[in-house]
Amino acid sequence: MILNEKYRRLLWNTFELSLFLTVSMLVIFVPQFILAQIERNRFRPPKGVDTFYEFIEQMPPPKLLTCFYTSEGWRIVWFGEEASSIAAPSGPSCYVFNDSGKLLMWNATTGDNEESTPYAKRAQGRENWAIEDVKKVIETQSQAK
Repeated sequence: MILNEKYRRLLWNTFELSLFLTVSMLVIFVPQFILAQIERNRFRPPKGVDTFYEFIEQMPPPKLLTCFYTSEGWRIVWFGEEASSIAAPSGPSCYVFNDSGKLLMWNATTGDNEESTPYAKRAQGRENWAIEDVKKVIETQSQAK
């Protein structure tokens, strides 16, 4: 009987500790996850903004704007602000446009597993283009089509 009582107390103490750790983890990580999602959504283009021309009217100026040619045509890469540390950013926000000025993809951060990462990696270290020069690329490509 005494052994059973000791065993029950040990099990109850283990359960209490497990419950405490689980609740503590939830209290810490759920708000952090929610805040990170809110922070990442700050970089989402406004609804209906899907061209370069609309983008320059609605979004803050780029930190880096560059163009390069790929097998699919010209790609315009716009690097924006970097998310705060709560979102654990691995790089700045990134927006990729085609040579018609259509927004193809965007990511709040340029991490290793983001859709825009190959374009972001290729764009880093390139010359910063003026918005007017990028407009000329779009206009030239539109006339060529």
